[in-house]
Amino acid sequence: MPQRVNSLSDIGTAKVSSDSYDVDNIFLTDQGWVYRHYKKEDKSEFWDEIIVAGEAGYDLSPDSTDTVDNITYSAEGAGGGSILVTSPAFESGDGTPDIDYKQGGSAPAAVRYTNYAQYPPLETPVGDGGDGTDGGDGGGDSSSDSSSSGSDNSTPAPTPTDVSITFTDVASGNSGYISAGGTNAGVSIQAGATLTINNNSGGHPVNVVTVSGDETSTVTSGTLSGAPAGNGASVTWDTTGVTPGTYYYICTAHPAVMEGTITVTA
Repeated sequence: MPQRVNSLSDIGTAKVSSDSYDVDNIFLTDQGWVYRHYKKEDKSEFWDEIIVAGEAGYDLSPDSTDTVDNITYSAEGAGGGSILVTSPAFESGDGTPDIDYKQGGSAPAAVRYTNYAQYPPLETPVGDGGDGTDGGDGGGDSSSDSSSSGSDNSTPAPTPTDVSITFTDVASGNSGYISAGGTNAGVSIQAGATLTINNNSGGHPVNVVTVSGDETSTVTSGTLSGAPAGNGASVTWDTTGVTPGTYYYICTAHPAVMEGTITVTA
């Protein structure tokens, strides 16, 4: 009997994001691991395929329901026997299931069959390049399948968030910049975002450098503006194109003690 603890061996080849074997389409039932093939983007049409078989299913009476292990099973129609999982607990991938546009025609009825042979046949896919004798169009017309080729269900990368830090004073003995984060507080920023350093420390010009303690090692990657910035001025650093790593803001007058780290992440 397939179990979730054996998911690596049972369905380990499923992909986090895939147009044919997506983990977000897979769920576990009493009959084994099941793959739900969606035929419409709104998920109103689908069919279920048992990909790793388990024990025989429940023999429910016609139009009845049963709940086992938090899964609701419904016998469909007057004859019963075909079982629909109404609220499957899908495995976790990227949260976007595969929607299969490549098959022509309508999906089979939205029920879960007890073995693969019971699935009604699908129509021949449109644009499959066949000779036309088997129901294909023989032409492989790419325009008929544009919704499939143009929809990869990928999630765009989030836009990096700009970051700012404001120096409001200096620590005793000119030993550090004071900001809301404390003395010489570290800053983290994703590459591609812009860092703004507002200098209201009463003086102490600030620069952005690559080497700790070296006020002359000004960064050359990205776009640095306004450095060194004196009291009431600001430095901006657009980190587009900057290699992830550790950089530093630094006081050009007291470089040995007045500096903090800038961590650029990927």
